[in-house]
Amino acid sequence: MSTKPRLLQVGTPVLATKNIGPVEDGQPGMITGVIEVKYFFWKRPLYLCTFFGNVKVAMKPNEVSDYNHGRSLAELERGIDSTLSVAEQMAQIRPLR
Repeated sequence: MSTKPRLLQVGTPVLATKNIGPVEDGQPGMITGVIEVKYFFWKRPLYLCTFFGNVKVAMKPNEVSDYNHGRSLAELERGIDSTLSVAEQMAQIRPLR
């Protein structure tokens, strides 16, 4: 008998656990939605997330972990300093992990 994994709620602060496209391992983000995608005969959940630097992606549950990084959605969308690139800003917040 299989049990469904517990899904994270919308608004949960998360960290990326893998490098996926523009999102780096350890980049802070927040879940902004949960959807189900059909995969052959079954459905699998995906999280719609906004990561630091206003990077919006869909992630599988095994690609994020819940972690209270203390940043609001507005802070994640705007970043720290608009004169720095996202990579330079990420270097400043890297000690979170």
